[in-house]
Amino acid sequence: MSSGAGDDGLPRVIGFWGGLAVIVGTTIGSGVFRKPYTLARDVGDPATILALWAVFGLVTLCGALALAELSSMLPRTGGVYVYLRAAYGDAAAFVFGWLFLLVTTPATNGALATFFGELILGITGVEFGPAFPWRVPAVGAVIVLVLTVVNLLGARLGSAVQTFLTLIKVAALLVLMAVSFTLPGGRFAHLAPLPGGPHGLGLGAAAVIWAYDGWISVSMIAGEVVAPERLMRRIIVAGMLTIVFLYVGANIGYFYAMPVTEMARHPVVPQWIMAQRLGPAGATLISVAILCSVFGALNGNILSRPRVPYALARDGLALPFLGLAHPRWATPYTSILVQSTATVILVALLRDFDRLTTYFVVVEWFALLFAVAAVVVLRRRQPDLPRPFRTPLYPWVPLLFLVGTFAGLVAIVRGEIDRPVPNYSPLWGLLIAAAGFPVYWAWRRLKPPVAVAMLVAGMSAVLGPGCGAARPANGPPVPPSPAARTLVWSDEFTGPSGALVDTSRWVAETGGHGWGNHELEYYTDRGRNASLDGDGNLAIQALREHFEGGGVAREYTSARLKTQGRFEQAYGRFEARIQIPRGQGIWPAFWLLGADIDSAGWPRCGEIDVMENIGREPAVVHGSMHGPGFSGGASLSAGYTLAGGAAFADAFHVFAVEWEPGAVRFYVDGSLYETRTPADLKAGQAWVFDHPFFILVNVAVGGDWPGSPDATSVFPQTMRVDYVRVYR
Repeated sequence: MSSGAGDDGLPRVIGFWGGLAVIVGTTIGSGVFRKPYTLARDVGDPATILALWAVFGLVTLCGALALAELSSMLPRTGGVYVYLRAAYGDAAAFVFGWLFLLVTTPATNGALATFFGELILGITGVEFGPAFPWRVPAVGAVIVLVLTVVNLLGARLGSAVQTFLTLIKVAALLVLMAVSFTLPGGRFAHLAPLPGGPHGLGLGAAAVIWAYDGWISVSMIAGEVVAPERLMRRIIVAGMLTIVFLYVGANIGYFYAMPVTEMARHPVVPQWIMAQRLGPAGATLISVAILCSVFGALNGNILSRPRVPYALARDGLALPFLGLAHPRWATPYTSILVQSTATVILVALLRDFDRLTTYFVVVEWFALLFAVAAVVVLRRRQPDLPRPFRTPLYPWVPLLFLVGTFAGLVAIVRGEIDRPVPNYSPLWGLLIAAAGFPVYWAWRRLKPPVAVAMLVAGMSAVLGPGCGAARPANGPPVPPSPAARTLVWSDEFTGPSGALVDTSRWVAETGGHGWGNHELEYYTDRGRNASLDGDGNLAIQALREHFEGGGVAREYTSARLKTQGRFEQAYGRFEARIQIPRGQGIWPAFWLLGADIDSAGWPRCGEIDVMENIGREPAVVHGSMHGPGFSGGASLSAGYTLAGGAAFADAFHVFAVEWEPGAVRFYVDGSLYETRTPADLKAGQAWVFDHPFFILVNVAVGGDWPGSPDATSVFPQTMRVDYVRVYR
């Protein structure tokens, strides 16, 4: 392998396999392992999900073919930055380069580092306790620093590490595909379209585009690739074909192994598949492989992305020190250190990157529209420039990328804005990009430090309210996902049809005294009102029937189950997967009550309603908190509405709260829609949510809020509970 220096002062030490490892290893990170659950939940139709993977794979391949032409023409370190400068001039290149240095790369790396921290803490079960809420960002920061050192010591070492990690993730995906197709009960019928069709295409597009993000990385190191005129096109095309094959093949395997409804129940689908074949050891094995995959994606980013600010500085569009190469290790060490420092700062300050990934993916892929369009621009402006590789089927291939990517970005932005709590962060990201042009003017007309100060100040202003992060102002950090928590209590409701609930977990409350809401039902402990259905669900059934007990006569019966005296906990994630009933006068609920209710009374004990629905609003659920001075109709409350006129009774949904000292967050199907803190209380009101609570599930009939059943109400009505889980 030749080690001669390229035109940018960095040695050409990366060959075909090293370059292939960069593009494959940087693109394949967490998406193919974690996004199937998101797609099953948000899109719901197997055929449509596979089409999204294939279509955006084709779109990305078209973009890669265009970049292959550009990289053969301009085989310089910097990739997209170089192409934008050649096609549109210094201003566009400046905006992209500075955003890349201070915004998109630190946030992308921060997201990967945070996810790595969640994974490794989840696998090892390490807990630093509530006194150390920084455990996830701390682990993420350490990983960033380790990989920074690796890539400071030379591109050859970074490339070797990347090749090794890429081999692990490719092998893991191939093994996963093989296991998927050998599971008992697997069938291709699972891939058939569902009668109801898809929904949430914008959210699905966001998931798939995030999974494909990273394919441009190899273009950034073109100046360090041996014989780039010959190898770059081979690396890019071979890399994208490998990625599309692995992504589509893995997802076909997932759907062969399990129906989409089952997939929507497992946040990490590969863990479930491997556990079916190899037991807990299989789940642990694939978890380690996912860890290596995320580690490899982060390493690939730290290896490739600092080359953009390096090229920017060498062209006079950044502070000169960013263009320094280490005299011994021959790496752009100052750019690596600046980007890694910015990453660690973002990890420490923001800590949650669920919405930030969408924010920065939109900005980066918007820039890629102009990068691919540069093929057309340069063919017109510089038709005689040598092109060792020419994009096939020109202009249709770049045009397909432009149309497909633009449609995907529009779908993502609309999907984020249409959320119950609109997320405008993608639009803020585009505004930041537009603000880069006056900063460029300041760079040219004023002193560069003034322009840098303008850029940093502007982005700091937007990274507060504009980023759309889920953390409230002055509030505590967003807690880790269930993957990084410890499951401490659950009921999966497995057992034969008609079996009663486990009395070591649940107590059936009985009575018909109205329960403070003028409800019309009598709660019983009979199996006909609450029992297992034989399909892994608890069925709570509201019946229209005459019932007498305790001196009270009622015309409806139902069930109300609680864990009081069996399980009580302060803080954590409480979640349940439920298919609610429907109809006027029906009032299903999943909620928590303070364990001191018998001594303190209600509402001083506190109440957290994870999910309530009133039958006349089939598309809306409510999350509420009750305490002294803010109870009943004056509670702290918000609603979540399904898009497109869908009804919650049509399918199972996951309802959850994440509760910690000073904050309670409400989720539906993983989407945050409400956050409550002591700052929401008025003078004289008390925050009574720092002691153990117990769980309740019930279906009420009638009452002050939902009103009574009428002629449209149909009985029986059944609420099915797939599981109830509590994490610490």
